[in-house]
Amino acid sequence: MNTIKREKIIRNMAECPGCHDVIESLHRHDFKHCSCGNISVDGGKEYTKRSWGKAGMPIERSVVVEEEIVLPDYSIDVPFDKFRDDMLIQCKKEPSKKPIPSKHVSLPKKSTIPRRMGNRKTFKKS
Repeated sequence: MNTIKREKIIRNMAECPGCHDVIESLHRHDFKHCSCGNISVDGGKEYTKRSWGKAGMPIERSVVVEEEIVLPDYSIDVPFDKFRDDMLIQCKKEPSKKPIPSKHVSLPKKSTIPRRMGNRKTFKKS
């Protein structure tokens, strides 16, 4: 059984070295900054992003745990057809034998959209 390890963000926080505010980003794209405006935190539980000014780098206060993800037994060695059939059985769906209906769309013979000539300039010999 294949497993991979990754870090899961529990709390996304940082402390400002200038004003000592501890700021926390609660959700994705939740951009917060400290009272002096030196540092900012973004990302919530999705990602950690920091930015800072001249007062210095933020002091990291995030809570992160390492989790192990168990991958299914399917790997590159298993043919895709077997994987698809097993997934269909798990979903309790049978593959459809009916052809997908299509509609015929007729296009105009000549395009009505004018061609763009660009920034071409014509020069005349004098």
